[in-house]
Amino acid sequence: MPVVTTVPERTNIANIDVYSMIRRLDRMRVEVSKSQSADMPNGLLKPDSERLADYLSAFRAYFVYVESQPLPDAPETHGNFSLLLPDDSGLVQPETVENEDCRSLMLLMMQLRTELSNSQSARLVQGIIPTPAGQPGDRARFSDFITRIENLSKFIAAENPSDRPESTPLALPTTAGKLGT
Repeated sequence: MPVVTTVPERTNIANIDVYSMIRRLDRMRVEVSKSQSADMPNGLLKPDSERLADYLSAFRAYFVYVESQPLPDAPETHGNFSLLLPDDSGLVQPETVENEDCRSLMLLMMQLRTELSNSQSARLVQGIIPTPAGQPGDRARFSDFITRIENLSKFIAAENPSDRPESTPLALPTTAGKLGT
């Protein structure tokens, strides 16, 4: 069954920082969907776990960098600058992946993508809207999602993959990744 979202995603955004976070998130989602672990019933093989940890670390570092930058005064580009949102329709969908844990990670990444693309910050030309401490807002929302993905990946890495011959496979094998570098 395909994942159905009820929140319409924008087709374009103005914010180059949010755009970059979406592209990085999409790349991470491809890595999870094309990993060797994607063909197992659950768990992550050590190389896949390490690769995901590296992606998450880089994603968190970029988020912290963006969060730390001042919002520019950009009256000439605000309202006049727009980037076509990266198309994710060609990415592997979670329901086609055998691995339950990979599916869960991919679903969280898809939810974060929706939050990013539909956020108030996506309307700015750069940065993330600051909110006072204790108030909900884009910064806290994005950080909480990243933390949730990080925590789930740590939980999965601590578990051993299982052999479930009676219920596996549910999906076709993972296809090859992109050729070349």
